[in-house]
Amino acid sequence: MFVRVLDEKALPIHAETGMCSWCALAVRRVRGSATSIQPSARSDVVAAALWQNAVMAKKPSVSFRSDLLAEALEKQDMAQVALALRNDRLVVPLAKPAPRDKPTAPGEVWMYRRPEDGRLALLVFSDAKNKPEALPPFVAAQDGAWLHEFLRVHGDEIETVFFDIAGPHPMQADPAELLRVLDLDGGSPPIDPGVVAP
Repeated sequence: MFVRVLDEKALPIHAETGMCSWCALAVRRVRGSATSIQPSARSDVVAAALWQNAVMAKKPSVSFRSDLLAEALEKQDMAQVALALRNDRLVVPLAKPAPRDKPTAPGEVWMYRRPEDGRLALLVFSDAKNKPEALPPFVAAQDGAWLHEFLRVHGDEIETVFFDIAGPHPMQADPAELLRVLDLDGGSPPIDPGVVAP
């Protein structure tokens, strides 16, 4: 008899049928009898194995990587960074994750506070693997609309936004500039490319 682990509980796997007790119970219910599964009942064994694989399969995981943002940061092109932020995801560190009973609630975003004056820096990553180990272990995958709203609400307190601060291609942006390029409603007037800001 073998043992397979599912959700931290050991399930006995019978050597004759290759199924756990859950699958055997399901096959018995399908067959409508309380008898044990015979190895010769090949179609039932195959059906139970398929059912077992479906039960054991994990849910698709959320990707904590943005290839568009990584490519834009590699080129150090702010226009491509803005395009990536509008059309793909970004990763932010969390001080506290969302409560388990409210998985759709946002977690508490972790920001760097400068000790001298208390000004904040928002850290954004193109990949969760680029987050330094010294930061809290939790991350959240967000999009440009979330970043726009976050900067709109907290932008006065945030002095700068760092992208992939520990590399491989770090970049820094002004929150007001990011808010302008992320204005998804188009409410801001277009900037004349021939005019240079003082």
